[in-house]
Amino acid sequence: PFTEWPFNTKYRGSRSITSFMQKQLHNHFDKNVLIYHEAGAKAHLSLGSGKEALIRSVEVYDAWEIDSHKIDADFTIGIPNADGLFSYINLKRLNLLALVDRASSAVIWFLVVYSSEVSASDVVRLISESLRAQLPVPEKNVLGMHITGDAGFPGERIPELRHALPTVVMPDNALSNLAASVSQELRQKLGFFLNYGPPGHFECRPNVEHTFKNIAQSIFQRLPNTTGASPFSGKAANGAAIARTYKMEASIVEELAYHHFAQHNALESEGIGFLSPLEFIRQKMSAHNQHVIPRRLLDSQVSAITHYRTTVKVKVKCYLNKGVRPFINLDRVRYSNDILRKSPWLANTEIN
Repeated sequence: PFTEWPFNTKYRGSRSITSFMQKQLHNHFDKNVLIYHEAGAKAHLSLGSGKEALIRSVEVYDAWEIDSHKIDADFTIGIPNADGLFSYINLKRLNLLALVDRASSAVIWFLVVYSSEVSASDVVRLISESLRAQLPVPEKNVLGMHITGDAGFPGERIPELRHALPTVVMPDNALSNLAASVSQELRQKLGFFLNYGPPGHFECRPNVEHTFKNIAQSIFQRLPNTTGASPFSGKAANGAAIARTYKMEASIVEELAYHHFAQHNALESEGIGFLSPLEFIRQKMSAHNQHVIPRRLLDSQVSAITHYRTTVKVKVKCYLNKGVRPFINLDRVRYSNDILRKSPWLANTEIN
């Protein structure tokens, strides 16, 4: 047998076998990606296949994409406290939440979350704030930046879109978006459909993902305290020490995000025909004798929805043997009142 192929050749047939296997991998490209390649490549297999999507969002406010983006860096953030002074907290991560219109790629509104994870109340707050006639823009102007030209948010720049609602909201499968306060209560009050999409397929929300990539590269990955795009790329040396030296107020973080997103809505984009998102919306709404009529909140709903409140279950704590009267803990703060202090029988009871 050693006188037969492949044993009678110099490379023992390895080149022929390699060439054959490469042809097989090329002829069965999809299976090759599913077996050998990373999650990102697998997720993009369904794109560019030439098949039209079953559900297409071509009109303004047909669908809103919602997602969060983690900003990994060593932060020392100044938060105003009850005395009007700044309490500085050390963080390893911030979260950006954003609503993006699917058709125009316009940022509807955003939220900075000073926590390692986003909660359901943050998602509810983002949606309810976006529906206000006057958006809660940063009041301070520490950096001296000003909104000029057409920059801004659709609810500010286009009167017809104040209190306007989407038909479909497209969040990811994070637990915060699956919570009852989002998937049931808010959906029933606002009357939108939810389309979570398949788990792990970030490409289902391309506009919001692209927007996050831009703000991360333009602002946060340029900070001297960044941990970079990955553990092996862009990590700043002595980032924690730099963060403690150059402390940052929360209002500055919000100003940077606000001005970036406002400017994004006024910049031309090749994906929408070299129009800006705001100009795309205006032309869409004026086309065909202004046939686009956005669905809006009823006047009777505006006050309740735009300042929407969520409920949280908490357990009453009471230590009678130590003389500690009943109280609850909420966001690491102890609360009580005259009625609760006189109700030791509520110990270990869950209340809303």
